[in-house]
Amino acid sequence: MHKSILFRVKCTIKSNKDRVTHLYKLHKGADKVAQKNKGRRAALTDKQERFVQELIKGKSQREAYRIAYPTSLKWSDKTVDETACRLFNNPKVHARYDQRHDRLVKEAEDECIVDAKAVLKELSNIAFANVTDFVNVESDERGSKVKINNTATLPDDKKAALAEIGTTQAGIRIKQHDKVKALELLGKYLKLFTDKVETEVNGNINNPLADFSTEELRELLKK
Repeated sequence: MHKSILFRVKCTIKSNKDRVTHLYKLHKGADKVAQKNKGRRAALTDKQERFVQELIKGKSQREAYRIAYPTSLKWSDKTVDETACRLFNNPKVHARYDQRHDRLVKEAEDECIVDAKAVLKELSNIAFANVTDFVNVESDERGSKVKINNTATLPDDKKAALAEIGTTQAGIRIKQHDKVKALELLGKYLKLFTDKVETEVNGNINNPLADFSTEELRELLKK
């Protein structure tokens, strides 16, 4: 009796487990189908994609449409404008445009950040370079002489501070970029300096000494 009940319980558990597994597979399969259909719905035709690409390049809707759909070259401007407007307002097309536009903006922002960092780094190289990075004064019993360091072994950040290397009758001439100017630009960027602000006061200001002559003013100062 107990064995019969236990067998029925096991069968019931197995049956429920199989049912849950079956439902899970059905649900998972439905998700895959939905994702596949979603991808199909999101895809654009080649001409729609070309239309979006031309818009991203800066073309007007009319110009982009005529490039993507050459047969529209025979249409009137009014017809092209209306058709291009409808196409742009197509949810799939508009979503694709937003995607490409946002990516373009991000790339431009990243490029600006990189450019700003590069400028600041270059200014720092100039501002904090010292003449001893390029020449050394060596002294011995015969006197002192200036020895120029081998530029081939200089780090790139030091080379950036050099404006000119040339030869003169006296020897090799090395010129650095304006160190003070670089420091000034860095200081302004970091807001280390306070610019002098001149204000102009409009209106009459009462000067109690305005009516005194020069001689009278001298007498007042003596007192």
